[in-house]
Amino acid sequence: DRDDVRDLINPYASNQLRDALRENPELLNTTQTMTFLSHTDVDVYVKHAGDENYSIKLNEKQQAWVDALYE
Repeated sequence: DRDDVRDLINPYASNQLRDALRENPELLNTTQTMTFLSHTDVDVYVKHAGDENYSIKLNEKQQAWVDALYE
């Protein structure tokens, strides 16, 4: 599940997290709510699900998660 979740998040999220920790090292070992962009595969799924002209690269579990979050 961890890999499936990670694949939904934009690859640059790690840079955003790194920069946040550099700016605020006191955040380390705390629980925070952060917002990250989704991966382009999520964008394609949301915009083009059901369109045979697009290749949906999310597995069924990922699609269910995205559907639940998108509602």
